Amino acid sequence: MRIRILAVCAAALLPILLSGQSTRVTLPTSPLTFGAFVAQFRGDGTFSLEGRYSGEWSPFIGTWKATAGEVALTTSGGNAQECAGAGRYRFHTEGGRITFDAVADGCTERRMILHGSSWRPAGDADTLPERRFVRTTTKHAALPPAGATRGSWPSFRGPQAAGVADGQNLPDSWDGQSRRNVLWRTPIPGLAHSSPVVWGGRVFVTTAISSQPNATFRPGLYGDGDASADRSRHRWVLSAVDKQTGRILWERVAFEGEPRNKRHVKSTYASASPATDGRIVVAWFGSQGVHAYDVEGHPLWTVDIGRVDVGAYDLPSFEWGPRQLADHLERSGHPAVRHASRLVSGRAER
Repeated sequence: MRIRILAVCAAALLPILLSGQSTRVTLPTSPLTFGAFVAQFRGDGTFSLEGRYSGEWSPFIGTWKATAGEVALTTSGGNAQECAGAGRYRFHTEGGRITFDAVADGCTERRMILHGSSWRPAGDADTLPERRFVRTTTKHAALPPAGATRGSWPSFRGPQAAGVADGQNLPDSWDGQSRRNVLWRTPIPGLAHSSPVVWGGRVFVTTAISSQPNATFRPGLYGDGDASADRSRHRWVLSAVDKQTGRILWERVAFEGEPRNKRHVKSTYASASPATDGRIVVAWFGSQGVHAYDVEGHPLWTVDIGRVDVGAYDLPSFEWGPRQLADHLERSGHPAVRHASRLVSGRAER
C-alpha cells in the first residue's frame, strides 16, 4: 500500500515539476517609461527600448527571455562590437513598477540606461516624494563686523562672479614642490571640487571626508555616467584658515552621516563653493543641507532642504551631485550672501 501511494504521488507531481522547468516568467507587456525612455517587453518575445526624443539615444531592438527573476536581452543598437552579446539583468516588480540591476552586460549604453532604473506604466504619472524644508536656528551674539574688502574673493568666481581681480600684483609663476612664490601650504582632508573663498584675513574651504581611507575621484576625460561606490559615512566640514600663515582657525562639522545621494566618479560630495559677506559664511552640501556660521565659527542656522533630485533629466538613476545638476540647469550652483540677510542661489533669490 505504501509503495502504491508513493507511486501515485510521484505521478501526480511529475507534470508540475516538468512544467516548472519550462515555465517562462512574464514581464508587463504594456509600454513602460523611465526618464526620457520607453521600453516594451512584448508577449511574442520581442523587445524595444527607445528614447522619447529623437536623435539623443540609439534605439535597442531585439528579444527578451526571463527566468527566475532574471531577464536576458539580445538587441541591436549601440556600439555594434560591445553590444553584440546578451545583457543579463535582475528585475523586481512591485505595485506596477519594475526595477532592473545589471548582472552582466558589456554594452555600455544599454547598461547606462537599464542598471539601477525604475520603470512605471507609460500612462501613470510620476510621483515625487514630498520634500520638507526644515530651518534650525541657534542663539548667538551680534554678528562680528566685516573685515576689509580689499583682496577678498567672497564666492565662486569672486566679486560679482566676474572671475577677475585687478591690481593683485601676483607672481607670473610658482612651484608647489620647491615652494617658490608659495606663502604656505595646508593639507585639507577629504575630497572637494569647491573653490576657497576669502574675506579679510580668512580663507574658507569646504570638504567631505569619507570614512573610507582610500576614497578618491576619477580625473580626466571620461564620458560614462558611472556613480562612485562610496556611500559610506561622511563628515561635511567647513574650515577657516588664516590667510597669512595657513593655520587652521576653526573647523565645523556641518553634517555627519551616510550620503543621501550618489555622486559621479568624477565628482565629490563638496563641489559647491562657500560664500561670505565678511560676517556670515554659508556652505551648501546638497542633500545634506545649507549651513551658516559667523566668520568666527559660531553656528547661526541650518536649512534641511530634503533629498535633492540630482539625476540627469533623461536618466534619473544617474545622480551626479548638486554641482553637475546646477550646470545642467545653467545656474551657478553656488550660494551667495547679500547684506547678511538674504541667501541667493543661482539666478533667483530664495
